[in-house]
Amino acid sequence: MGLTQSHRKEPCLQSPSIMLVLELNLTNKPPDVYSSFYCCSVMTPHYKEDINYSMEELHSSQQEVSIIFYMQKIFPDEWKNFLERMGCENLDGLNEENKEEELRNWASFRGQTLSRTVRGMMYYREALKLQAFLDMAKEEDILDGYETAVKENHTLSAQLGALADMKFTYIISCQTFGSQKASGNPHADDIVDLLKRYPTLRVAYVGEKEEIVADKPRKVYSSLLVKGVNGLEQSYSTQCYNVAIVLSLKIIRMLMISMSVSKVSMQFGFSSKT
Repeated sequence: MGLTQSHRKEPCLQSPSIMLVLELNLTNKPPDVYSSFYCCSVMTPHYKEDINYSMEELHSSQQEVSIIFYMQKIFPDEWKNFLERMGCENLDGLNEENKEEELRNWASFRGQTLSRTVRGMMYYREALKLQAFLDMAKEEDILDGYETAVKENHTLSAQLGALADMKFTYIISCQTFGSQKASGNPHADDIVDLLKRYPTLRVAYVGEKEEIVADKPRKVYSSLLVKGVNGLEQSYSTQCYNVAIVLSLKIIRMLMISMSVSKVSMQFGFSSKT
């Protein structure tokens, strides 16, 4: 999937390895570089590409080889480690222990899927949080390590999350999400799972509803932006924006198809620093 992201000033972020924290020279702490980063938003267009592999897709045969069999052969060490983490000896053991969702995620993160793209982009947010931690944390917090400090200091964790959200936003332009949700398509459930897994993720799509105008039914389209809501099972998302579209359905579909074929990632304009 094509991705475009706005340029930011050098130096680039270091690899978010926690071991680097222990190697810092605390007497010569580097200057605050976080504030010099440009704000950016990244949008990934999505039409009908795979989001997560279903169990049926994993076991379906293509040229007499199933996807899960292919994954096992391509990633033998990772497959062995996965079975060890799940406490199972083989694929049948995963099915018996009802580890189907974990199996789907493991395979999907190693294929050409939207969930793999989203996972990789959200690592950038984690890297921003780590850089903000190195800039603002106290010496004792750095010595304790990033993960320990974030878990024990909820105020610090909230500050890091807020700083990362000021610098980075990730949006999926899921063009058919509205119709998939209305028809009960499993792909809509996969998008919902992404919203639950990444609370800062945003999903943009075209909504459709019918209104009565002059005693005649008329379809009205709107551009919606939604985000996930933690802890709510029935209402998984809340609207951020809802803007009416004064275009015909034919034109909207032409724009969707054009965006999907070209695979051009749209970028929101943040040209000034914060």
